[in-house]
Amino acid sequence: MTPRSPATHPRRPNSRPPGGRASVATTPVAETGTPTPLQQLGGEVTDNHKTMAPASTPLTFGGRSTSLTRRHLLSGITAACAASLVGCSETTEGNEPRARAGAQEGLRYGSVAIGVMPIVDCAPLHLAVRDGFFRAEGLEVSTETIVGGTAGIPRLEDDLDITFGNYVSFIQAQDTGRDLRIVSDGYQATGGTIALMVARGTTMRSPADLKGRTVAVNVRHNVAHLATVSLLSTHRVDEDEVSFVELPFPDMADALEKGRVDAAVMVDPFITSAQRALEAEQLGDATSGPTENLPIAGYASTTSWAKGNPGTVAAFTRAMKRAQQACADPAVVTAILPTYTEIDKRTASFVNVGAFPASTNPIRIQRVADLMLRFGVLSRRFDVTVMFG
Repeated sequence: MTPRSPATHPRRPNSRPPGGRASVATTPVAETGTPTPLQQLGGEVTDNHKTMAPASTPLTFGGRSTSLTRRHLLSGITAACAASLVGCSETTEGNEPRARAGAQEGLRYGSVAIGVMPIVDCAPLHLAVRDGFFRAEGLEVSTETIVGGTAGIPRLEDDLDITFGNYVSFIQAQDTGRDLRIVSDGYQATGGTIALMVARGTTMRSPADLKGRTVAVNVRHNVAHLATVSLLSTHRVDEDEVSFVELPFPDMADALEKGRVDAAVMVDPFITSAQRALEAEQLGDATSGPTENLPIAGYASTTSWAKGNPGTVAAFTRAMKRAQQACADPAVVTAILPTYTEIDKRTASFVNVGAFPASTNPIRIQRVADLMLRFGVLSRRFDVTVMFG
């Protein structure tokens, strides 16, 4: 893999130390500040932390009753950081350097830094790290936690080679001047992938009741926000009739419980945690109707990096395809979730698992761009094929 020129891709000092293993990153990198370790472990991440339920809450699912502590149910998510070995010498085909012998014996392409999120969507990536799919392709992968695609994209010019992100963010970035290459598909919606959640006992009965209300989204104008706008439109509610506020996913349950928001747009594992800890209720499924089977997210690099490292990209894509295929079994996903999040195995078993496409199809992803145009996120039609090699 061709080393980056400091003029075009400066690395932060010590972001990937030469030799040995990379240090474990335990703090998610947020766009507007860095959460404390305590903030990663509970219902509050960026605002005031409060205990969000009694220490133990009896809950019943599928006829089974259990008692789980708040700490287990609403724990925040922390990244699992893979080991990273660096150091390159002799070149192979093209300009991609062969990893040094010794510690990296057999690693043809060396180290790749990838931005990930602590959500179900990234299960295949973590499976590929754990089970050696990347190493089998000659790659050593290190992961860094990001809060969303909008946070990962700028870091492709700095300390990330590839980032996970939702397709709305990737398409917006491309449309406004970034030059991105989609290198792997990631996640596709099934029923309940994105849910509009409300507190227990609410008087609201449908999304139509959200007129004049406040709704939390993790980032405005991303895929979750767009799917929610689509859901609202089917209930004759315009986007400007609802007040959207940005909150990180781990912060939403606390905001619901305290009445700071009337509803929250969530994904798993946060949906399941809120249901089990707060008995939160689903007001609407944002991945149904026009958004059924909607492509949600994937992995992208800059086009220049992809062109300079074609072997690395191909190796990454092959490893991800293998992992995506393995995650077609929901049991594989629920088993690995507790290894890169802090939800327990019991809670993980209730998580809704979407689909993990084994190949990337521009025709499917065009649906996202067309939906963005329909709801005014884009001002003109966008052809997603420009983001594929």
